[in-house]
Amino acid sequence: QGFVQIPITFGGNVAVVGASGSGKTTLFSTMIYSMIINHKCEEVHIYILDFGAERLKKFANAPQVGEVLRISDVNKMELFFYMLEAEQTKRQKYFSENNTDFLSCAKNGESPFPNLIVFLYDLDVFKEVYEDVYDDHFVQFTRNCAKYGIYFVITELSSSTLGLTADNNFPQKVVLNMVDDADYYMFFNEPPIPSKNPGRGLVQIDETY
Repeated sequence: QGFVQIPITFGGNVAVVGASGSGKTTLFSTMIYSMIINHKCEEVHIYILDFGAERLKKFANAPQVGEVLRISDVNKMELFFYMLEAEQTKRQKYFSENNTDFLSCAKNGESPFPNLIVFLYDLDVFKEVYEDVYDDHFVQFTRNCAKYGIYFVITELSSSTLGLTADNNFPQKVVLNMVDDADYYMFFNEPPIPSKNPGRGLVQIDETY
């Protein structure tokens, strides 16, 4: 098999699902590194919420990375979501006044705004520690943010972490090794079962890989 590209701009928010030790950290690092080396600051702004082993702080000095927030950054977390909401409001106003939208501008290479991508590592911990932020901001924000060029890429242990309401906000799924083979059927119809090697998994773009 060749390389798989996940079309965030045109595909929307991404959920990376997998059991502990399935390769989520490696995949996240690969995605962030790929964006940094392939896109200029004018094209993408990256924010990282690292609630795992804090291995993603190595990207903090990259010019495309605005900030890396850790689980202990309590005061910054709610302010961060207020910043995202203010950015979305600004973009929404612009596209409304100019009778256009982000995807149309992106297709023509004329977007006045960069892609803003939030990498949230370990949604399970985020929900537990920042329950109010999750309920008051995350679910509602991820419902509409992709319309304005703001995207979330998250990791979770299972399909139950997001819940039915928020799960619909993440149309793209990358499913790494699961504890039970039956779990793959939560995401795909008649899926092939990947090997148990770390990093193996399934993603559906035009077909299931």
